[in-house]
Amino acid sequence: MSDDSSTGAPRRELEKRVESLASELATLINDSKDSDERDALKDLAVAIVRDEVKGREEEFHPRAVGPGGAGAFNAIGVAIPLALAGALMIFLFPPVGLVLFVLAGFLVVAGVGASLWTRR
Repeated sequence: MSDDSSTGAPRRELEKRVESLASELATLINDSKDSDERDALKDLAVAIVRDEVKGREEEFHPRAVGPGGAGAFNAIGVAIPLALAGALMIFLFPPVGLVLFVLAGFLVVAGVGASLWTRR
């Protein structure tokens, strides 16, 4: 991995600064006499760094979330396995197979309707 000369020097300086701060933090945590307190301080330091870095990263790279959000329900995605299960069950137990086909059809219609509704 090769760095450009224009970005290599500032990156090395940044890495040295991070290493220096990490070493200083480790020294402060290790100066604690109680091992429980050391563990608590270590967990606190890791949590603070993780939260701060994540917060800064989200400022620069906002996550693109669609209108339905990250955990939106996909009705068509559920209809496909129901239709496949219905195709199998139609031969084994026809009433259950028909019910699964009807549910799959309803979910396809609901999925298409939801897709058209959110595009408005």
